[in-house]
Amino acid sequence: VKVLDPDLVEKASTSFDAGFSGFDDNALSLAVVDSSNVYVTGTAYSGVNYEAVTFVKNLSAAGGGAGGAGGQPGGFRGLVGLASRVWAVQHGLGVVRRYDMPAPPVSRTTAFAQELNAGNGISRPNAVATDGGGNLWVSLSTGPGAAANTRLARYGSNIGGAPGEVFPSSAPLSSALFKDVRALAHQGGTGDLWAAQGSQNPSIVRIARDGGSTLSNPTYSAGGASTFTTTSELSGAEALAFDSANNLWVTNRSQGKVLRYANLGGGVITQSTSQVFLTIPNPGAIAFDASGNMYVGD
Repeated sequence: VKVLDPDLVEKASTSFDAGFSGFDDNALSLAVVDSSNVYVTGTAYSGVNYEAVTFVKNLSAAGGGAGGAGGQPGGFRGLVGLASRVWAVQHGLGVVRRYDMPAPPVSRTTAFAQELNAGNGISRPNAVATDGGGNLWVSLSTGPGAAANTRLARYGSNIGGAPGEVFPSSAPLSSALFKDVRALAHQGGTGDLWAAQGSQNPSIVRIARDGGSTLSNPTYSAGGASTFTTTSELSGAEALAFDSANNLWVTNRSQGKVLRYANLGGGVITQSTSQVFLTIPNPGAIAFDASGNMYVGD
């Protein structure tokens, strides 16, 4: 995991062992709680296995970081941080779990504060994100394999539960454009939701916030979904994130690129990459902290 300052100068780098012998380790997803508490799911894909969450601490300081948790069959995939909490997709178990500042490393047996499962609408979860109101969004596959369509489910916060709890708050959003959604990101300022899609439909999709909803309680409809990049324009998007200026950043592992799509003002994102850098050979996960530092998994 590399840390770059707002001028894109590398300020720190730390490595971890995903725990599988004979396979390459990759950083699949990042959750930045603050600059001293950064969680990463490291993977070593062997056909069936994904690694558990590994805790990486103080990445902004040279030499910071902690080791891996060891191989976890069907381990964690998507991650997102929110208010000292981490939401993690436990892909093998088909659940999404909340951990309140957990001690590292986290495995499938670590105690959790809340679990979203089949009883509250979770089925084949993959990616997670939070919006401006602290609501949780989860991409759910309608079937096994990458060819299946995806629905986006909203779990609302501040509905009378304990601190940090979320509850199903609307029917899952479906669109013919959603397929194999691997990553989600929320755009501040506009409240739009963005999705990176995988091998069966390599593209980025923007879902505009409904005009009658607010930034703190955004809603979306299928009619607001539009294709931002097609396969011919971008061969694949591994992950995506917005910086403090609401520029969109996208990683493309197959081409070894991190791309910037600039905010032109008023939340309008240019469809031409205004900046590309190639100093990270296999970029995967990407996230920003409140100080504008960029975290990229390699």
